[in-house]
Amino acid sequence: MKNLFLVKQNYLVLILIFLINLSVYAIDSVRVETRIDEAIAQFKLTGGEGVAVAILDRGVDWRSDDFRNDDGTTRIAAIFDLTDDTGANWPNNSYGVGTIYSSEQIDSALNNLRPLTFRDAVGHGSSTTGIVLGNGRNSANNKWRGVAPKATLICIKFTTEGAPAHGSEPAEDPFYDPTRLPAAIDFAKETASQLGMPCVMLANFGSVGGPTDGTSELCREIDTNFGAGIPGLVFITGTSDDGGAPNRASYTISQGETDTLKIQKGSNASLILDLWYDGDDRFDVSIKTPTMLYGPYPSPATNNDFTQISNSEFLYYHNGSNVAFYNPTNGKREIY
Repeated sequence: MKNLFLVKQNYLVLILIFLINLSVYAIDSVRVETRIDEAIAQFKLTGGEGVAVAILDRGVDWRSDDFRNDDGTTRIAAIFDLTDDTGANWPNNSYGVGTIYSSEQIDSALNNLRPLTFRDAVGHGSSTTGIVLGNGRNSANNKWRGVAPKATLICIKFTTEGAPAHGSEPAEDPFYDPTRLPAAIDFAKETASQLGMPCVMLANFGSVGGPTDGTSELCREIDTNFGAGIPGLVFITGTSDDGGAPNRASYTISQGETDTLKIQKGSNASLILDLWYDGDDRFDVSIKTPTMLYGPYPSPATNNDFTQISNSEFLYYHNGSNVAFYNPTNGKREIY
């Protein structure tokens, strides 16, 4: 048996923040630094014309001029809202989840004939989509445009952090269900096929958590549908918001040893710690907060068992290697 002692300490951290006067049009600087326009000229690229881009994010502002053609019609081939099952059984939906809106329905809403309840409540998806394929119609001379301003958009609302009610908009509940990724991928592939276009899929969600070794169910699903020998389909994702932060480490604890892991928190915000270890090992865990010592919590007896502790200071999971969440195939246990 091995022991792991987690200590959470609150320190007064002095953080010097240098406020840089960044323009809201930072995309213009990005174009210069990444030499996008040089690449377009050198390789005679068409700005994404004839290519479908499927974006899995928090939705999109379908009213924005950046996502409309010069005649005012939508550039969105279809919307698949996986956070709303209202249309799960509609005739146009063969997936049994979510709600699908066609380009005709979007155009009808743009003409004030039949409104859509679909939205991007937090703006994240709209920002992502603008960077990828905004055509610049919201700015003079189309100056502030995305990388592929002539691409066709397939919008898949896959997650949301939720939002409070504001103005005439109702509140939106948080949502994330990774089991819906296969439906999202199938929808993107089938919609692009109907359009007769190759498809680039961008998933702009998630975190650095999980086994991070390619064995999670999400990673396996991506590997099955994309990669060598599968032409016309490309999957990309961001590298997270953590940048170069030193947020990963590994360590070996000997049999019978007790080790203490101190975690320094610089704010009152939540902090996530995700530990993985071999399924044949066992760890008892104690957690010490600034006010109290909790545990020790014994390791789950078998790899089919799990422990969950919830209180006002933390939420603790200890999962056997066969417990479904990330559904990895690496045989490892998780402490979260």
